[in-house]
Amino acid sequence: MNSMKATAPPPPLAPPALRNKGGAPTKYCPEMVETIVAAVQDGCPITHAATLASVSYSSVCEYRRLYPDF
Repeated sequence: MNSMKATAPPPPLAPPALRNKGGAPTKYCPEMVETIVAAVQDGCPITHAATLASVSYSSVCEYRRLYPDF
C-alpha cells in the first residue's frame, strides 16, 4: 500500500519585478557618513557614532565592508 498522498504543485513565482526585495532601504548617504566620521575623529567609539547617525553598529560594519572608502 502506498501511504503517500498526492499534493498540489507549488504556485508559480511572481515575475521578478513584483517580488519583494526584502528589507528596508539603506540609510547610507553622505550626511550619515559625515556624522560618523566626524564623531570618530572626535574620539567617539563607532557604536556611539552609529547611534548619533541613527544607524546600528552592524549597519556601519556592513557599510565599511561594502564601501571601502568609508
